[in-house]
Amino acid sequence: MSRERYSRGFKGLGFVAAVAMMLVTPMFASMPAQAKPVKTANTMMGLTGTSKTVNHDTQVEITPPDLPSHGDDVLFDLQAFVIFGGDVLSSSLELAFYKYDSESDSYVSIHDADSVDDLTEGEVYWSCTPVDDHGTGLDAAMNQASCTAVYMLTNDDAANGVLFQIIVSGNHDDGFVHSNGAAPLTLSEQYGAMIMTKDVSPTVRSDDGPLTYTFTVTYYGTDGLDDNPMIKDSMISGDPFECGGADGDTVDNSTPGETIYTCSRQVDVTIADYDGAGVIHNVAEATGYFDGNKMTATDNADAYDAVLTMDKTPSVATAKEGDLITYTFEIGNAGGVTIDNVGINDTFGGSGSIVIAGCGYEDNDGNFTVDPELQPGHITLVPGDVVMCVSQPYTVTSGDAIAGGTLSNTATASGDYRQSPTQEDAAAEGSSEVTSEPSTADVTIEQSYGLTIDESVDKPVVQAGTQVVFTYTIVNTHNLAMQNLVLEETGFNGLGIKPDMTKVTCWRMEDGQRTNEFLLGNTTSDGTLKSGEVIECDLPPYTTVDGDAAVGNPPGTITSTGRVTGTLISDDQLNDSTVTTDDVSAHTLVNLPQDNPSDNPSDNPSDNPSDNPSDNPSDNPSDNPGDNPGDTPGDTAQTGGAPVTGGAAGALALMMCGGLVGAVWLIRRRRAIA
Repeated sequence: MSRERYSRGFKGLGFVAAVAMMLVTPMFASMPAQAKPVKTANTMMGLTGTSKTVNHDTQVEITPPDLPSHGDDVLFDLQAFVIFGGDVLSSSLELAFYKYDSESDSYVSIHDADSVDDLTEGEVYWSCTPVDDHGTGLDAAMNQASCTAVYMLTNDDAANGVLFQIIVSGNHDDGFVHSNGAAPLTLSEQYGAMIMTKDVSPTVRSDDGPLTYTFTVTYYGTDGLDDNPMIKDSMISGDPFECGGADGDTVDNSTPGETIYTCSRQVDVTIADYDGAGVIHNVAEATGYFDGNKMTATDNADAYDAVLTMDKTPSVATAKEGDLITYTFEIGNAGGVTIDNVGINDTFGGSGSIVIAGCGYEDNDGNFTVDPELQPGHITLVPGDVVMCVSQPYTVTSGDAIAGGTLSNTATASGDYRQSPTQEDAAAEGSSEVTSEPSTADVTIEQSYGLTIDESVDKPVVQAGTQVVFTYTIVNTHNLAMQNLVLEETGFNGLGIKPDMTKVTCWRMEDGQRTNEFLLGNTTSDGTLKSGEVIECDLPPYTTVDGDAAVGNPPGTITSTGRVTGTLISDDQLNDSTVTTDDVSAHTLVNLPQDNPSDNPSDNPSDNPSDNPSDNPSDNPSDNPGDNPGDTPGDTAQTGGAPVTGGAAGALALMMCGGLVGAVWLIRRRRAIA
């Protein structure tokens, strides 16, 4: 401990020795007279000062670092002065230090050190500044010099106190040496001080469990405490308990002037006992008495919890086969210490798996942004921090639908925490793992039917006279098995011989391959379709005929429509509950014959312009008079030539001309008769 710290710590605490105006016979009065005559017969010297760092009053509580111990420095502030004239030169001042020895009941000399850096225990180093010279006469009473001295305490001094005496001497300007004793400077012989430290173990917990608090009370003093110290700690007991007086407590007084009391007590706590910041802040007070005077000391110990939280939510509450579900994982650090290497442990009840797409933070507006640096398993969360991770969309499968109506997903978060909040590296020895409570997200899977049916055809396009096979794929999507499956064809538009439904053949499917034959309408194991099982059923081949090219929409579409019905099995017994699918259909297209204008004029309207005058307005100008303004009704437009008279139109024109000629002849005849 530096002497500057002592000097500051006790500034003003010491006592100021009374101004010594000791009228004593000069120490060297017996020396021979000097040649120089005496100018001032009544000149006297004195010394005042304080030892500011060690002046402790009896029975007043002191605490380190004020408490002296061996090796500490005692700093003296001194003033040398001259009374009634004369001149005291600083270069001629001499200080002599003594301390009281109880064994000899006398003051013994203290050795001077050469420099303050060479100071050892039991030595003193001193120096004085130039004197303020006010000349002679009455004003000389103001002549004084400032001196400082540093003494290093021994172990005996610190334990028992020390009493100092300082003598100042110097040369008077009349040639005589004057010397006076300073007022005694005392380090109190009786003192006591007490301090306490409090520790907790473990410093960090991730679950419910006990905390062990250890109290260490250290007492310094020339005499012992009146009794063992008492400790008040509300977490441990409503009443103070004695430290050093119970089994397991220890008392160590092997060091002179020092006694150490150690005691430990255990407290059961739960995670709920930690405050919102994840801390249990516990303060204790120790009380002791020295010679009837009360001393107290306080200290605190903070225990922290390591807590991760997980909240998992799905994007939808209900879904069906083929729907997409996105899961959100919200991970929080609700404890009082940093948690590193945070990752997600996911248990998914679906037929597939959940893949994390990314992690990030949500702002105050609810906007979520993925941070590519946040990778599950390598995330660090400080107390109060929350991170969100989202999954890639999961597609509900038929297997999920069969599973029983609920798709369940459970997740936890885990990470590493430092066993001490001051520990810098969580990966270093001493780190522990913490896991959150599980969070489960359930999605209800809607089931439209306990059976599904799809239909396909082996040849999507055929010629007339070709065989095609219609196939039905049936899946039991119920959680119960089914028997007595009936496949019926509810519609068929082919003109040929319809497939005989009594000759349908079915096979069980495994990994897309046909295996054992399945019997429709059967209640044995051969006709039992278990939950999730798939069968394929082929209708007898159908041979297309020429007329099929004209049926259906579009023409040539041959369609087979069917449904399936099954009976549920409960408790291994056939019951009356049946499941029936909606109708499904598949079709094949029968190719039309190649076009021939003479075969069927309606096949191609352009083959005969008179088939459909609107097909080609140029076929008959009368269809659309605006096609050719120069056309004469009844004319047929001929590319590259003049209009010619048509047969019917020409005969009509001749008849009209003949009638006109006849009318003229008749009129003339009547006039001639008249």
